[in-house]
Amino acid sequence: MSATTTNAAVQAALVAILAEVIDYPKQRPYSSDSYLPAHLVEQASAALAAAGFDVASLQTKGGAA
Repeated sequence: MSATTTNAAVQAALVAILAEVIDYPKQRPYSSDSYLPAHLVEQASAALAAAGFDVASLQTKGGAA
């Protein structure tokens, strides 16, 4: 697996995780019981932002990750 493919897979996984646990998600979470400690949400958000992903695009206008 190439580095580009691996990076894309990691980004897709982080996006899916954040979409499940962030406040004000655009999509309905898989489970209403989903939870991730805030410091891990922040780390995942920061990693995606560093890779150029707009984390705010996962949310409605109600808030930010």
